[in-house]
Amino acid sequence: MKINTNLSSLIVQSSLKSSTKGLNTAIERMTTGFKINRAKDNAANFSINTHLSTKISGYQVAQDNTLQALDMLTTASDTLSTMESLVSRLRSLALTAGNKTYDTASLAALNAEAASIISELYRIKDNTTYNGIKLLESITDIPDGAGADVKSIKSKDGTFIKEVVKVDTSKMIKLSDVAEDAIISSGEYSISTAEELVKLSKMSNNSQIKGGRFVLANDIDMSAYSTGEGFEPIAKYGGFKGMVNGNGYVIRNLYINRPNEANVALIGGAHVEVRNLGLENVDITGGSGVTGGIVGQGQMNGLINCYVNGGSIKTATKNIYAKIGGIAGGLHYTNVDSCWTDVEVRGYNTVGGLIGSSSVTVKNSYALGDVSGNENVGGLIGVSSHTTLNCFAEGDVTASGYYAGGLIGYAGTDYGTIKNCSSYGFVKGTDRAGTIVGGVNGTTITNVLYNKGDNEGVAEIGYGAETAKLSSILGVFLERITNIQVGINSSNASNISIALGVSDISLIDSILGCIEDEKSISQIDKVFNLLAERQVQIGSVQNRLLSVLEEINTKQDNLISMQSTIRDADIAEVSSEYIRQQILQQASATLLATANQTPVIAIQLL
Repeated sequence: MKINTNLSSLIVQSSLKSSTKGLNTAIERMTTGFKINRAKDNAANFSINTHLSTKISGYQVAQDNTLQALDMLTTASDTLSTMESLVSRLRSLALTAGNKTYDTASLAALNAEAASIISELYRIKDNTTYNGIKLLESITDIPDGAGADVKSIKSKDGTFIKEVVKVDTSKMIKLSDVAEDAIISSGEYSISTAEELVKLSKMSNNSQIKGGRFVLANDIDMSAYSTGEGFEPIAKYGGFKGMVNGNGYVIRNLYINRPNEANVALIGGAHVEVRNLGLENVDITGGSGVTGGIVGQGQMNGLINCYVNGGSIKTATKNIYAKIGGIAGGLHYTNVDSCWTDVEVRGYNTVGGLIGSSSVTVKNSYALGDVSGNENVGGLIGVSSHTTLNCFAEGDVTASGYYAGGLIGYAGTDYGTIKNCSSYGFVKGTDRAGTIVGGVNGTTITNVLYNKGDNEGVAEIGYGAETAKLSSILGVFLERITNIQVGINSSNASNISIALGVSDISLIDSILGCIEDEKSISQIDKVFNLLAERQVQIGSVQNRLLSVLEEINTKQDNLISMQSTIRDADIAEVSSEYIRQQILQQASATLLATANQTPVIAIQLL
């Protein structure tokens, strides 16, 4: 027996602590109903449970969104039904008046009722809203050949407009095999890694590239160069003389943060051709010079079949000489063909969704992203002094100063031409804003279509319209596309697009005062068919949304079941554990009292 160390007591104390801890855990699980209450209970399952909770919450929001969309469409459908009933009454009046058995007074009464019904049709159509959203705005039937031929130039799969026939790079020299101090003036070189792209940048900025042809051998991810200043532009001092063929491949996650440099883009300055190259998910910040996605500035042989999709391109300066565009900052003595962008572009002066400043022919190209700046801001081009042919812009354009244009901010030469183009975005400018061009000086503008519905009160040409040569200009009311978030992610699969509006019913005005005319019935039938067509479209979307609701409920139920398996406590099991730990605690307490008497017995031996 020992006096200083009571081993028996220590053993019992450890058991008592363990049983007390187990008892507390059981009590917590029974009172909360959860077997995982904090990360230490089960770190992996706690993390899984957290993600499941986020997804379940997301599906609840998606369910609410879907129900709201159904309510909105039900409002539109019920209103269309009311309008169809009124049009049906109009048809009855026309049939009655066509009987030729009514005198002048009776015909006047029939025409008066018809006029009242037509007025009510317009009132209903113009005032049907849901949460402030107009549901039945007029939609213009666009004539064939008006504006840009969007179907022929828009990418079918979100990549290249034209099909790319890939070049075999297996027999080319790998750029990684070229000596660091070599001078390249000819030959073909393949690039297949981010490191090789960085090497091309270093060699070009050391004036080692005098020519040659550089071809991508596969997609390249630049994520490794996404800190600090990021990727150093190829030929950032300009004058790059190597031909670049993207070969149908894509450079992703290009990050450039150089607000104090002049030529900021994948290629700062180019004097050759760039074709078949895609950029995706870019984050580019330039300075007081030129900033673009693929090219900063260029006097090139061509920029052909290229695109920039996703991310943002911006300048960190208020320099009035800075130029910025989604694919190029400034281009001269070249041509742009079959190129497109879908990036947010933010600058100060000379800002374009595709090109900042263009003195070149731009054709078969388009820009989808929003564009904002101070002056000379265009959905497609900031400042243009040459030809723009068969192009369109969809993004919203915002300028805090002069010259905001849906297509071009400022078109400034007598020989400039804008032909077969379309502008679909919303244009907002402090002064001299135009749905087509913010300002012109003698430009010829032919066969251009623009969004009139979203730009009420905005002129076609913000400034200088009297100097322009205009022909075939068409303002239209477009379908208002509303995206409903029916999923929990940001992908297209989580969105359903709903087209709001109804085709223009103004042709019904032709029966005013002459409902007895034999042509009245055919005009009424045309209007009825327009309303019925929209009803069919709304009904098909309602069916999709009902299907989405079922899908959401199924996924949500499965996730809740899975979460319950991971998180919820089995009360029968926990209560048994509670009783077991309680017995152990009581036994330990009793034994501890006995163990604590051991030193006393040792003293009695003295």
